[in-house]
Amino acid sequence: MDRVHDMGGRTRFFGPLPPIDPDEPVFHEAWEGKAFALAPLAGSVAGANVHAFRYAVERVPEEEYLSGYYRR
Repeated sequence: MDRVHDMGGRTRFFGPLPPIDPDEPVFHEAWEGKAFALAPLAGSVAGANVHAFRYAVERVPEEEYLSGYYRR
């Protein structure tokens, strides 16, 4: 299957990644770090696993998937 969710390494479609800024913070807002930490915790409490998560992500419509990490 060749869908938007499998776009890793497609530089011919999306161009090369910009250089990494060593001074850029890992999270730009405090809530982003909290959301990042809560996501796997909530998944484990709910009984989900990596395969179920991947399946759910692949069902996100293309427009929503490309809208940004925290928007989807």
